[in-house]
This record gives sequence, C-alpha cells and structure tokens, in this order.
Amino acid sequence: YRKLYNLYQPFLLSLFSVKLTVNGLDKIPTDSNFVLLQNHVSNVDPIVTNYVLEKTPLIFATKKDSFRTPIIGKLMKGLGYIKLERKSGLEDASEIMRAVNLINDGEISLAIYPEGTRNKTFPNPILLDFKEQIFAIIKKTKKPIVISVIQGNEQIKKNLLFKKHKVNVNFYKIIEPEEYCDLSPAQLSEVVKNHMCEILIKNN
Repeated sequence: YRKLYNLYQPFLLSLFSVKLTVNGLDKIPTDSNFVLLQNHVSNVDPIVTNYVLEKTPLIFATKKDSFRTPIIGKLMKGLGYIKLERKSGLEDASEIMRAVNLINDGEISLAIYPEGTRNKTFPNPILLDFKEQIFAIIKKTKKPIVISVIQGNEQIKKNLLFKKHKVNVNFYKIIEPEEYCDLSPAQLSEVVKNHMCEILIKNN
C-alpha cells in the first residue's frame, strides 16, 4: 500500500500544479521514530507531507469521513491511518492509543494535526485552538516531537487546475522527550502552538 501511495502522490501534486519548497529536513530524526505536529489548512496537506517524507513510515490521524473517499480511502486504511470521530472521544482515544502502541513498538511515526480540523479561514486566525487531549497521548509515546508548518495549500481550491500553487513545508523544530516530560499537556500544547505561530507569522 505504501509503494502504491508513493506512486500516486506525484500524480496528484502534478494535477494540483503544486510547486514545493521544503526546509528543515535535517530536523527529521534518523535514529528514532517520532510524532509530527503540523498546522492544517487543506485536504492536500497529508499528501504533500507524505510525499516529502516518502522514505519515512508515516501514518496520519484523520477524520473518519476521509476513509469514504474512493481509492484514497482504501489506501489510507491499508496504510493504517488513524480514524478520528469528532463526536466520540472514547473512539478517538482508542484509535490514537493504537497509534501510540505502534510508535512504541518502533513500527511507524505518527502525524497529527493538533487543531483537530482544517483551518478554513487561514490566516485569520493563523491557528485554531489546539486539542489539549492530543498532547496527553503524545506524552505517552516519549518520542521526539517534530514541529512543522505548511503554507500555500489553502490556495489550491482556487483556480484548481489553472494556476501554479507555491507550497512551503517547513520542519521547524524538534522537541526531545526530556524537554517535555515534566510539562503538563496544556503547557506542551502552548509551547508547540507558540513555535508554530512564530514561523507562520514570520513567513506569512
């Protein structure tokens, strides 16, 4: 499934006329799996990020409805993506704990959007409120956190097939487990949000 998805992604990015700029790949751990936290502005975000990190066994936590999308939904299921149901906190916890177990077993890295949904009015606000419970679960992994921001994807829906879309992916900072182990989920959420805001405001 991963090989098939990696073949499918360049076609989609070409279809959407995406011109990619990537910074900070040196922030991606090479000796450990990790949790990737990124802002969320478009349905294309996971395709772009997975394309950039195609050599990394990365799975995303995404809304359950996405699994109903033809072809892509089946690929996500085969890749082991995490299903989130906004109305069911217990179901979400169960699914994310499945990902935590996979991470702790060293099998995959996990990408999560701490806003919990797309920011359809980006850049006003520049970030939605973070879901604090996500950070309680992240702390259980005791894995490095990679903070990333993506910009430009929000323009793809405009002039979809008739305009080049410049998309920037920035892997901005890594937070090691020893740096966040004594922080509460609320404190860790604030730290991550401040870092994301800093780079988004700088590049906006």
